Amino acid sequence: MSCAVNYNDAIIKEVVGELLEVGEGPFWDSENNVLYFVDISQHRVYRFYQTRLEHVQLDEEVSFVIPVAGQQGLFVIGLGTTLASLRWNLHENIYKVVELAIVDHGKVGNRWNDAKADVNGYLWAGTMGFEDAAGNIPPGRGTLYKLNDTGCFQNLDPVLPDVSVSNGLAWNDDGTRMYYIDSPTRQIALFDYDPATATISNRRTFYDFKTDNIPGVPDGMTIDAYGNLWIANYNGAQVLHVSGTSAKLLGKLKIPAEKVSSVTFGGPQLDKLYVTTISRGVTPEKFNEYPMTGKVLEVSGLGVRGTPNRRIREKCFRLFLTVVMTYGAVNYNGASIREVADDVMVHGEGPFWDHENNVLYFVDISQHHTDVSFVIPVRGQQGLFVIGLGTTLASLRWNLNEKTNKVVKLTTVDSNKPGNRWNDAKADANGYLWAGTMGFEDAAGNIPPGRGTLYKLNDTSCFESLEPVLPGVSVSNGLAWNGDTNRKTFYDFKTDNIPGVPDGMTIDANGDLWIANYDGAQVLHVSGTSGKLLGKLKIPAEKVSSVTFGGPQMDKLYVTTLSRGVTPEKFHEYPMTGKVLEVSGLGVRGTKNNRIREKCFRPSWIEFF
Repeated sequence: MSCAVNYNDAIIKEVVGELLEVGEGPFWDSENNVLYFVDISQHRVYRFYQTRLEHVQLDEEVSFVIPVAGQQGLFVIGLGTTLASLRWNLHENIYKVVELAIVDHGKVGNRWNDAKADVNGYLWAGTMGFEDAAGNIPPGRGTLYKLNDTGCFQNLDPVLPDVSVSNGLAWNDDGTRMYYIDSPTRQIALFDYDPATATISNRRTFYDFKTDNIPGVPDGMTIDAYGNLWIANYNGAQVLHVSGTSAKLLGKLKIPAEKVSSVTFGGPQLDKLYVTTISRGVTPEKFNEYPMTGKVLEVSGLGVRGTPNRRIREKCFRLFLTVVMTYGAVNYNGASIREVADDVMVHGEGPFWDHENNVLYFVDISQHHTDVSFVIPVRGQQGLFVIGLGTTLASLRWNLNEKTNKVVKLTTVDSNKPGNRWNDAKADANGYLWAGTMGFEDAAGNIPPGRGTLYKLNDTSCFESLEPVLPGVSVSNGLAWNGDTNRKTFYDFKTDNIPGVPDGMTIDANGDLWIANYDGAQVLHVSGTSGKLLGKLKIPAEKVSSVTFGGPQMDKLYVTTLSRGVTPEKFHEYPMTGKVLEVSGLGVRGTKNNRIREKCFRPSWIEFF
């Protein structure tokens, strides 16, 4: 179905006078009649509301901005290769950005590109490789990801790997067809889409630019109320109108800008077409030929209406929302500290909050024939854990409602270093296990330097060969992640005259670090961006070993401590020595602990474990 479209006499005007380098990602907010868009290379998110243009200035390339359903002023943005939230209320030009997840690890120069929410509100977002000054982009370095309710920010689903420039996305009205653009192919691909499972299948070429000798490449696209596609023609100075059923070219809307990047329908009646364009790399001659280059344009009088842009479903944000909305001053002095249990730990360590079952796991390293250093659940496998046992990496089968358990050896490290043992470990955002070792600690607390190693468990070799990432460490300890890939000194205890040494650590929802201060009787709160000491949480135990956030709202800080080697005088001075502690009332929330990805635990092995 279609209607007569007025391509030639439509009115094209500039939305604002602002010149964009790489205008992209237009989103019409039908609830508030606001147009959002980005300038990727100038690191800006814009909004145009009534007659007012405002923007936020960010630190990295920002590729898209999409609101979260049911949450005024909360958006998801693509920031470099980081998926982040942006809190930006409509009537206040103040904002806050919080990191959610990072993708494309190891692909230097990659960034997010286009993104949309599907008929269910699931975010689909794709990446691309680094574009050099000549416009060259390495092929096959991008991926199309999907954010679903199962893993949320801990596990974005890589749906289509090896794409070059992941771009336009659109779904038909009943959600049975998904259209997709990988720009260098110069084609629009079509998939069958299953709304019940949010999965795609049966990829085929739907429309090929060669068919009608179209110049340039396809970029962003949208779909109208008749199910027909409107495709931004980058380096073609036009928007193509293509039938969503027959793939026939219905018409061409000429645009006074050569580099047309994306399109969306908007306006109170959804009868205006908003078009973003690019000025980067455009010569003075081309500026003269295409006078609206680099502008955001509004096309009216087309005689066609669009479909509303979809927001991202809020399920993954239910816990996260309160963090973003209420984070403020941290209550170091008025926080409540209590003992979790009566047991006195000789060497309490490795706290892990299982948010799926509301269970706190931890270890006592010394109270066993073989030191056990950490316990981390395996994703998608109830009751299956990975533990550090001496220098052995092992599985532990321990179901929640049963007291029986089973341990299976997986691999051993540091076989030529007698006395070594595992120490701290964490799973990263992708679920890869990072675990480190240390040398033998004698009765006086002396540890030989440089005998430990930080290892990583990956999908390639699994338990056959753990990858030694950092050899020559002394006491491999706390781990936390953000997007930085370069090693450097981030915070030095000397800076603020901190006693003792750092031990385990965790990271909160604002990206700030909480560091156990062994022999310091405190937990340090350090900015995750500036490295500035934000505050100190005093703990009634001198030997603070590790920390993690937990509780149903992730607003409690769990702290493990040691009693080994503590004198009676110190026990009297620090009455919660050797206890596992719960700190509440801090006024800050943490991030969920990552489970270990299950790929190395193939289904055929699970019964054995």
